Formats: sequence, C-alpha cells, structure tokens
Amino acid sequence: VHMNSKLELQLYDFTVVRRSLFAPHLLAQLDLWLERLEWPLAFHLHALITNSIMDPRELLALRRNIENARNSFDVDILAEILRCYKVELERRWYSEIEESEESAQSCFSRVLKDYWNHSNNSNNNSRVLDPPEGLFNCFHVVVTPTRILLYGPYPERSNRITRRYADHGHCFLRVSFTDEGNHLLRPDYESGGIHLIRTRVGGILQKGIR
Repeated sequence: VHMNSKLELQLYDFTVVRRSLFAPHLLAQLDLWLERLEWPLAFHLHALITNSIMDPRELLALRRNIENARNSFDVDILAEILRCYKVELERRWYSEIEESEESAQSCFSRVLKDYWNHSNNSNNNSRVLDPPEGLFNCFHVVVTPTRILLYGPYPERSNRITRRYADHGHCFLRVSFTDEGNHLLRPDYESGGIHLIRTRVGGILQKGIR
C-alpha cells in the first residue's frame, strides 16, 4: 500500500533530574528495616517497591508512621491494613478514571482511620481476616523475565501439608513463572528462550527468591 501522506514528527524537550530514588544507601536502609520486621509486614512493604507503586525514598519516609501503627496493632491486623493500603494506592494513583494527588502519608493515615471506624462498628473484626473452612491465605509471587511481583495473600485450598503447618500458613508461597504479559512462559528456540528459562527459572529454583 502506497502512502502519499508524510508522517509529521514533533520534537519535545524532556527535563531529566537525578533524584537518586534507588541509590545504594537507600536500598541498604530499606533492606535493614525490612529484615527486622515480621514476615507478613515485610512482604507487603516490599510489594510496594517490586510492583512499582512506591520508590524506596517514599517508603522510608513512611517508616515512622508504620512503626507507630505496629505499636497499636497486632501483626495480622497491620498486615491486612498494609494490603488495603497497597490496593488504595493502586486505585488512587494508577487509575485511568480517577487520579489523585494525595500523598502516600495522607493515604496511609486515611486507611488507618477507615480501619478504626470499621473496627469500632464491628463486634469481632479479627474474624474478617480468617479464610473460609478448607482454605488458607497464601502469598503469591509472580516471576517474569525481568521482574518479581508480589501479590496477596489470596485464599488457597488447603492440603495435608498446609494443614499440618496451619500455624505457619503465612510462610507458604505460591510461585508462578510467566512472561511479561502474565501468560504461560514458553521456550522460544529462536530468541534464546531456553537459556532464559535455565538461568531465570533454574536460578530461582536453585538459589531461591530474595
């Protein structure tokens, strides 16, 4: 097909600013902090980074708020609050319908306030966190060729092993290997897919996920 029309190109100036959001010293501070937290809390906070919802500088700025909340809530309750916080950030910051300029700290304060209001209107709010009989809450990890994404916890059907270690259900992970479009990861012989599977998938199976 012959096209007579010419493609018009427009030039734009983009300002580049060095903000050092992922500077080594920030990542070191973040790792040291998360290592001291209980596993469910560390999982939810790390998900904010791996899922590109917050950067290390933003999360570290929220540290005092989270530690103050830890003094007021049990681990399971605060983990649920952090899960709701992650969902709220995604809805408010990355929605195509509704955009918000609300800061991360203001959003966290609002989520805490909403939880207090909900718990005051509930006679037994802790039961909300319990999955139905025959299920348990399981954290999910999705490994792509370039990223590791953290989700959940989501209800999973229990089995003999999970029932045996029912008191440690939060330590189980469901790990999935997908492509960048969240589809089944298939070997591509023409583009070196076999090498990718051996190094990416095999490396994680042998060395684990950090």
